[in-house]
Order: sequence, then structure tokens, then C-alpha cells
Amino acid sequence: MKLNKKMYKQKKGITLVALVITIVVLLILAGISIAQLTGNGLFKNAKLAKEKTQNEQIKENSTLENYGEIINEYLANSNREGKCEHISNDIEDFIPNVDFINGTYITISIPEIKTFNSVNIVGYAILLNDKVKALITEKTYTFENLEFNTSYNVSVIAIDDNAKLKYSKISAKTLNRLYLYKEGNECNFITGGWKHSGYHVNNTGTFTKNEDNIYLYAPMNARIFCSQTKPIDLTNYSKLYIEIEGTEKIYTISKISYFSNSFGEDISFNSMEPIDISNYNTNYYIHLTVANNYYCQIKNVWLEK
Repeated sequence: MKLNKKMYKQKKGITLVALVITIVVLLILAGISIAQLTGNGLFKNAKLAKEKTQNEQIKENSTLENYGEIINEYLANSNREGKCEHISNDIEDFIPNVDFINGTYITISIPEIKTFNSVNIVGYAILLNDKVKALITEKTYTFENLEFNTSYNVSVIAIDDNAKLKYSKISAKTLNRLYLYKEGNECNFITGGWKHSGYHVNNTGTFTKNEDNIYLYAPMNARIFCSQTKPIDLTNYSKLYIEIEGTEKIYTISKISYFSNSFGEDISFNSMEPIDISNYNTNYYIHLTVANNYYCQIKNVWLEK
């Protein structure tokens, strides 16, 4: 019996020693790892890389701003497509794309543009009715808060690293309506996307989105809601239209509220009938809902003045 106690004590002592040794080894390894990180300058290199990126962006923006005078001289020349010292012969002709027009918003994109003689494009000037709106390096741009149902001249000037320019102009016309949802397009720039925003009575129902519509279904004695993610300023609008398809009678309920997860007054409507929203004069969420064994497929949601 005494032998067994002695053996137990020896085993217990070995376990404690092993634990201490393990901790010491881990501390040594941790110290080596930290030393490697600091010794090899990884932290320093990461900081330098970040500073380099920031400096390059500042330099890029500064370079574009320095081209402002050249752009103004070019725009003042009535013979833009003829002889002009600022026109680049090393940038091929191009046509901007109108990607999306929605109410008072026009989104354009710039295609891939070929260059010659080792010339590089450093940025783009974006113009609206011959007035410079922005100097960018990205290839997309959205004009905001334009006039409804109005034609505009949209121009893009490609700028190369020799301070030479290539000019292109197209026309685009805004709509008389602002879409919040358009046949699968959630109009994220305006709405932030559409989401399931809650249940009522029973936590049951179906909310799905596909390339054509938003689908809502609620079983008997239940109701389900969806809404846009960002609030919409309804001040300048008087009518809300919702185009849906559903069972037997095309019918649903809209609720308009200040908050994304609380629901205001019920507004009953049939598809394509205008809903009067002239009394809503600030930011709101528009909640769409079905209840009691009804479903609907939401195809289009838009606002009109």
C-alpha cells in the first residue's frame, strides 16, 4: 500500500513538471514568433505598404486635378473633333454605356479602351451638359438628383499620361418615375436592397427573391412583411405604384412607417392602382405584406411625382 502511494506521488509530480515545461516551451515559441514578426519588419512593411497606397491615391487625385486647366481649354474649343493640341491620337474612340436609368438617376460605365504607343489612361472627366461633374479613376459613375423626364448630354473624357484627351458624348433621358424594385433589380443604390422585415401573429411565412420578382406567402392566421433596407424620402412624390401577381384577387397591404421593423397604417390597394402618399414628407420604409393563405409576386414598385 505504501508503494502505491509513492508511485501515485511520482506520477503526480511528473505531470506537474510536464505542464511547466509545456508552458515554458510555448512562451519561448511565442517569443520567437513575435521576434520574427518584428525582426523581419512585417509590421513595418505592412505600414509602409498602406502608406504607399494612400500616397499613390493622393498623387493620382492630384494628377487629375492638375489636368483641370487642360480640360477647360479643351472644352472651350468649339472644334473638339477637329484639330486640337489636346486631342490624343493614342486612345481609341469609345462610347460610354448607359447601364441604368431610374427616375432622376443615370448610371454610366466606361468600356475597356485600347491605347497605343505605351500610353496609359490615368483617369476620366465626367460631364453633364458640358459641365464637369467629377474626375474619377473608376469606370462607373451615377448622376443623382436630376430632373424627371429630362434629356441630358452625358460626356466622358479619357485622360492619358501625356495629358492628352479623348472625348465621347451620348444622350440619356431620365424617367418620370423612380423605381424601388424593377423585375428582379432591387435598385440597391436607392433602396439598399429588399429584405424580410417581420411577421405578425405567427412567425410563419415565405419570403424569397429571384431574378424576376419577390415572392411572399403567408398561411392562414399569419402575416409576413418585406421592405427596402434604406428609408426613402417621399417628400417629392405623391403616388406609389406596386405591380403584383397573386391568387384569385390581386390584393395585398402596404404599410409605411418611420422604422424598418415597425409597421404604420394599413393601405389597401389593387395592383397598378396609385396609392396616395402626398402626406408623407420625410424618410419612410414601405412594407409590403400578405396574410391568411395569400401569396403575391411583386414585379415592380415605383414612385411618381
